[in-house]
Amino acid sequence: MSSVDNSRHQRDTLSVAPSNHALTPTQFRVLQGVHLGLANKQIAFRLGIAEATVKAHMTALMRKLNVRNRTQVAILAEKIATSDVQIYEGQAQTSFAHHGPIGA
Repeated sequence: MSSVDNSRHQRDTLSVAPSNHALTPTQFRVLQGVHLGLANKQIAFRLGIAEATVKAHMTALMRKLNVRNRTQVAILAEKIATSDVQIYEGQAQTSFAHHGPIGA
């Protein structure tokens, strides 16, 4: 399997965290920021939190979503954005379309 095929396979097999590992509201907003292509500093500014806090949320996101890097988080965020996957505590359905813009 070539590296391109391997990365495509990884992308196609990424899965959302089990419901007992649902994201917190702030983790979800950080995920939205990653989906928008924002840097940690930009996400921090929009959410009114420290950049170090965004980094901590990214670490928690990667652990909960069972991914190893920011690129995989972004790929998974795109899948979530186009689905109604439940990933957010207290919500029956969740996709980015169901939430206001980051920082709102």
